Amino acid sequence: MGLSMYLERVTPTYMKIQEAKKKLINESEKIIKEFEHLLEKDETLSKIVEDIYNEVKKHTEKNISKDDVMDKIILQLMDELDEADGIQTLYFLAFPLLEYHKFTTKEMKKISNELRKYHEKIRQRFKELVPDKLNRLIQIYKEYESLLNQETNEGENLIGWFKNYAIHCWFIKNVQNGKHDCGYYTIRKETLEKLLETVNKVLETRDEKIALQLLPPSCQEYESDREIDELYYKGLEFTKIEVGKVLENWDELTKNGYVIQYHGC
Repeated sequence: MGLSMYLERVTPTYMKIQEAKKKLINESEKIIKEFEHLLEKDETLSKIVEDIYNEVKKHTEKNISKDDVMDKIILQLMDELDEADGIQTLYFLAFPLLEYHKFTTKEMKKISNELRKYHEKIRQRFKELVPDKLNRLIQIYKEYESLLNQETNEGENLIGWFKNYAIHCWFIKNVQNGKHDCGYYTIRKETLEKLLETVNKVLETRDEKIALQLLPPSCQEYESDREIDELYYKGLEFTKIEVGKVLENWDELTKNGYVIQYHGC
């Protein structure tokens, strides 16, 4: 997938939702790592994994490993937490974190049938071993859900870029503390003025050395094979026009507590 970037106008509550979602994902990652650790180290759970692994091997010709089975167990466990504790997102948060895609739909169904025999044992054992962490995860989700119920405005897209690596690298360096983390960052007027000034300098000179110094088409945090060519300059021309519009209407856009944010992923 290509890099997509947005400058958006959102309410303060919407910003809080993004922060809460990030917190929820981070906490989910911690729980998944904890689950992985316990599946290996806890004697009761290790025995269950072994039993499931032996059953699963009967249903697929693929050379699967215990790690593959553990991923499926964790995914199923996250789904069970959804149903039992009223959490609606953990199952989907786990998707990109686990190698669930190694199985076909048919194989997944067979494996799931085997896992159902062990669901309650696995769930109860985890609750015995890490009750505080699970309760914390549930509490974070409830805070997130509460914010969702307050907010109906999903934001207004002001600028959309696609594969404009130079601009994204600029935001990484000047706004995102040198990290490409797909985060949501509040943007001040002074920041956009600095970006516009930088874009203008590169466009005025059209000197490759200056372009590489001020707006390189690739950076250590987000490498690309984009070159400084006509497409690169067209992207800067587009940025100059659109950022100019946002700055011109800044006071109106930020009335009533609205916030301008950047997101690139």
